[in-house]
Amino acid sequence: MAEIQIGNNSLTKAVIRSANGHTAEIYTHGAHVTSWKTPNGEENLLFYSKEAIFNPPTAIRGGVPICWPQFSDLGPCKTQHGFARNSEFSIINSSTNSVTMELRNEGAENKTPGFSPPTDFPQKFILTCKVSLDQDGVLHQELVVQNPSTATDTLKFTCALHTYFTLRNGIRNAAVENLKGCRYLDSLQGRMECVEAEEKVKFPGEVDKIYLGVPDTLKILDGGAEKGEKPEEAVVAGFKIEKTAFSDAVVWNPHAAKAAKMADFGNDEWEQMVCVEVAQAGSGAIELEPGKQWAGWQKLSLL
Repeated sequence: MAEIQIGNNSLTKAVIRSANGHTAEIYTHGAHVTSWKTPNGEENLLFYSKEAIFNPPTAIRGGVPICWPQFSDLGPCKTQHGFARNSEFSIINSSTNSVTMELRNEGAENKTPGFSPPTDFPQKFILTCKVSLDQDGVLHQELVVQNPSTATDTLKFTCALHTYFTLRNGIRNAAVENLKGCRYLDSLQGRMECVEAEEKVKFPGEVDKIYLGVPDTLKILDGGAEKGEKPEEAVVAGFKIEKTAFSDAVVWNPHAAKAAKMADFGNDEWEQMVCVEVAQAGSGAIELEPGKQWAGWQKLSLL
């Protein structure tokens, strides 16, 4: 069984462990992964802000927020990114290296305790998130959405796993690979559609892009100088992101000006993080007929 502990501000969290000593912590508030740590327990591979607010219904800043039933404003909800990250999930299954949490609304008599369905999303749904660590400490996260309706109601949603990665060597030395040639919507330019021309997406300033139809493997490079400049400082660290069923990926870093305006984010923390988020966003919504389900997952590992 996962270890069930009391976390920040007396919130409930589950702690899971891999055979080689990696750990992950998942809060029931939002089914939110807040840490993925190396065996020595000292390094959190996921960034979360020192200013993060652990006070429901406020979403936790950092880790892996679940954006559902919409990403950003791409849906009917008034709340940015939907309500999943603001809601209390129930633990329905666990083992030493995995935990499954659920948020359910099948009507007044069959819903997650304490959950109040928002008026702008009255549809019935079952949202399940399973987080696990394999024997090598690789983090797996699966999102499953079911439409339990027995009527004719279609369940329509967009979504994302809004992962914040820790950068050991800073955003100025970071890059994202495997996006060249992909179309993207630039959120800093009114979601103007562009095509990525660079082999490596870098961060000279604020970046907020929704890449469409991206490959199922992406890489975050986190290191010193480019190869050829100072070989001894060549990029050797970073992350590999593997995904299925999510068509898109969002790349985001707020940079200094936006970070200074965020109450739950340190003024200089933008330098130590990057978000690369597997998503179903700009490519269109998922539509589930009654009785159907959708499943998407990501797998995170070190380069």
